[in-house]
Amino acid sequence: SGGQIWGQFDSPPVGDAWLTSTWLPGEFIVEDRIIPISVDAPLGVYDLIIGLYDPSDLTRVLITVAEQTQLLDELILTQVEVLEK
Repeated sequence: SGGQIWGQFDSPPVGDAWLTSTWLPGEFIVEDRIIPISVDAPLGVYDLIIGLYDPSDLTRVLITVAEQTQLLDELILTQVEVLEK
């Protein structure tokens, strides 16, 4: 709540092997990621959010779904639950 980030992982897709500039419309890119969670994170349910950055200046790229720009240029993928530390 309150925008607190309890875990984060930043990296180009597939470790530079499949940059977004090479993606084709409708193409699916699958990659397993392990996102480290802060030891201070309270147990509970959290939104799993993605955002994309322009590598030239690190500004966020607009994310649009069904012709609607997403708030804060991010997309909520799902929710995850932290059960134990």
